[in-house]
Amino acid sequence: MKHIYFIREAVKNFRLTGSLMPSQRFLVNKLVAPVPRHARCVIELGAGEGCVTRALEEKVSPECIILSFEINPDLSDMYKSRRPSTIQINDSAEQLEHYIKKYNLADNIDCVVSSLPLASLPKHMTRSILGTIAQNMPSTGKYIQFQYSLLNKKDIGSHFDIIKTHFVPLNILPAFVYVCTKK
Repeated sequence: MKHIYFIREAVKNFRLTGSLMPSQRFLVNKLVAPVPRHARCVIELGAGEGCVTRALEEKVSPECIILSFEINPDLSDMYKSRRPSTIQINDSAEQLEHYIKKYNLADNIDCVVSSLPLASLPKHMTRSILGTIAQNMPSTGKYIQFQYSLLNKKDIGSHFDIIKTHFVPLNILPAFVYVCTKK
């Protein structure tokens, strides 16, 4: 049933959703794999209906703060976490810096896991979001991004060293996952 609602939201505004279906388990597993179990803070961008959020909650300790961003209120309402340390934010990833300051998370971010459709966002927005992540993440942090193409590799590479690119063929649509560290 969630897939039907997700498809409806994707049809209403594909540019913001960036996908017609929620990520399948193979992609979710590849996104969550680099996240350390002992993480103190994970930021998720583009939570959609919550499939990655749930996987993050299962992997990290209950004390780990998860800031989960989803701009679409209808998608955001599809998953309501019962975990006290998961903070679901119905706002744009452009507001990331505001929330990092609000929750006093600067230099405590272990990972940013992003499902943002960078290829369909305006260039200035993509660059701004990537810049905010790079400015607020410690050198030990990881930026994990999935995309359906390699179009944004240069934008990502201008802020991060791409240490691995994984192809995930078993997803609707097949996808690439970048695992990156700060330059």
